[in-house]
Amino acid sequence: TDEEVLDYQFSENMQRVDVNPLEEAKGINAYIERGMTVAEIALRLSKSPSHIAGRLALNNLIEPLQDLFNNDSLPLSHAIYLSKNDSEAQNLFVEHVKTSYGSKALGNLKATKDFFATNIETPLSKAVFPLDQADILPNILACNNCPKNTTTNMVLFQEVTEPTCLQRSCFTAKTRTWNVTSVLSLPLEVILF
Repeated sequence: TDEEVLDYQFSENMQRVDVNPLEEAKGINAYIERGMTVAEIALRLSKSPSHIAGRLALNNLIEPLQDLFNNDSLPLSHAIYLSKNDSEAQNLFVEHVKTSYGSKALGNLKATKDFFATNIETPLSKAVFPLDQADILPNILACNNCPKNTTTNMVLFQEVTEPTCLQRSCFTAKTRTWNVTSVLSLPLEVILF
């Protein structure tokens, strides 16, 4: 069957000593494309679900970061951490690195995490709007169901202790809209004083 061929190919590739995690990620993605879940793949490949989720996330790594990774200038821990973020955030980080450190230096993982905490991530505890309300912005999910909420994928974000939004621009837009809507719902005499 096709699944047996896929299992054989993946197994053969994993026997190599120098398996590139990006290649492993593409191989694991083939299982996803066949409709398997992370848990099913982990069981089939005898890996932990967090290992599978981390490798799958590498498929989201933007090309400049893939190049750094393939040239041994980006450690695997950095690559997995960065790949959990969308391409906009990754590009912002690449520009930050170029501006702050030069083209190749990345600093340590703590510095990378600090950059994201300062510039990208927002703890959902700071929300002034209801996290379960979906109509704050048109065509935008409620924070409780959003894939940019770290609690919607605990396998990938198991180290995160506080629910966090990974898209500050959306969080900021929801906050502004909620504040304006709240003010406009007040009686006119309250607004004028």
